[in-house]
Amino acid sequence: MSAPATSDSVVEPVANNATPQSGAAPSTLTPDASRGQPTPSTAGAAQLTSQSLTKNTEDMEQMEQTKQLVINALQYHQDWPTPGINFIDILPIFRSPVLFASLLDVLLHQIEETFPSNKPEVIVGLEARGFLFGPTLALRLGVPFVPVRKSGKMPGTCFTEVYEKEYGKDEFQIQADSIQRGQKVLIVDDILATGKFQIAF
Repeated sequence: MSAPATSDSVVEPVANNATPQSGAAPSTLTPDASRGQPTPSTAGAAQLTSQSLTKNTEDMEQMEQTKQLVINALQYHQDWPTPGINFIDILPIFRSPVLFASLLDVLLHQIEETFPSNKPEVIVGLEARGFLFGPTLALRLGVPFVPVRKSGKMPGTCFTEVYEKEYGKDEFQIQADSIQRGQKVLIVDDILATGKFQIAF
């Protein structure tokens, strides 16, 4: 299960189409003959549009800086755990509260961009590193967190699924009453290798 993606919505400012007075030069602002000033509605719209564009630009620049801050904190290990693997270690991020908060900001931004009108209703974290991001991300979104664990680690009635790994089979479980049919679910994990774990879920 996963939250269905929807197309991004683009909101464009609506231009004021008021016609200039006879003999007046074309302008995006209509002069007020009595005061020689733009009409309040047009001037206000122009000001709000300018502020919106400036704010959006500043927000985008700030987010790019935040992303780079997180990327710079990653550590790379060649040939680990086996030759030919370039392992990316995310754990240094958790040594700094500032970096961890920055990572959450980036993840929230990504969720809002991917699902602008379809907010996830449940965050599911896959054992074990999905537990590093999942609970805090769910808290920031104000939605429940549900863990998925290896077989035999959770009490009560559980749904069990078998999935194929490179070296054999494994099982994972989720508590039967943790998710309701029809809820929008976002799956959180630290890495996507073959994707078989995520597909099985």
